[in-house]
Amino acid sequence: MNLNKTQYSLMAAVLLGSHHLVNAQVQYTDIDPDFVIDDEDGYIFLDIDDNGTDDFLVAMGVLYNTIGSGTFVEKVYGPSIFCLDNKNDLLADPINAGDALFAFAYNYESGAYFGVNNYWMGSATEFINEAFICARVYLNGFSFGYPVWNFLGQIGFWQDIQTDRFIGIRFQDGLDRTHYGWIRCDAPDSGRVLVIKDYAYETQAGVGIIAGDMGEAVGIQTEHELLFSLYPNPAEDWIEIRYYENEQLYADIRNLEGKLLLTQALQSGSANRLPVADLPVGTYVAVIRNETGEVKGKQVWVKSR
Repeated sequence: MNLNKTQYSLMAAVLLGSHHLVNAQVQYTDIDPDFVIDDEDGYIFLDIDDNGTDDFLVAMGVLYNTIGSGTFVEKVYGPSIFCLDNKNDLLADPINAGDALFAFAYNYESGAYFGVNNYWMGSATEFINEAFICARVYLNGFSFGYPVWNFLGQIGFWQDIQTDRFIGIRFQDGLDRTHYGWIRCDAPDSGRVLVIKDYAYETQAGVGIIAGDMGEAVGIQTEHELLFSLYPNPAEDWIEIRYYENEQLYADIRNLEGKLLLTQALQSGSANRLPVADLPVGTYVAVIRNETGEVKGKQVWVKSR
């Protein structure tokens, strides 16, 4: 298995000059070829920050729940993700399956924001360190010493065919600092088969990440010789945009559906502050254009609380 690790520059801080880039912030890893988990022999360890310590294990999970005197045993069986450190965490939700409490990982679309304000699994119950992707539930009944398996159904957020969906993760580095990241997966068989495609994390401790962000410097448009920066990201009350070009440019703030929410003329080389306090929490796009409407650059950013 070849893991292609590449660091890029995400323009989330003020540029020092028209030809200087900020340090890389998002580290992206492509799993090539994609890893498939479809039986109990399939598993993969993920060292998200490549520091020699595995952070998560993705494998087929099996849990047993004894009911009553032990005559019946409920077996939950499906692709699962395990936290290999008690301080690591997942975006998941505990669900009651029969008489047992299990955690099931959420699936998110591209553009979702993973950060400190999300409801992480550890916030719900500290003793769970495994989350099922989607589970097959069986009832194992014993009759005259022979096991009888009855298929009861599936539980979780990955039912039906899922493509390019994201698991939100957070983990501790060697200095006990928290980092946020994502794992992209396909579930071609209603969660009973899991395909792990790639993952990424924010190298800045405590800073959230957008699902699908691979760190491309979307704020740089070299074909136009335009460099611009957007800060801070995530934002609360305002975002600051700087650009370095003599042409008169404008910033349009749009939501992910493309609806125009705010327009402001920009002044080259200056700190142009755009008020965003009234925007709902969510993910937005800053589009830089000229007077004729030609797009000169764009960058995804997040409005936080």
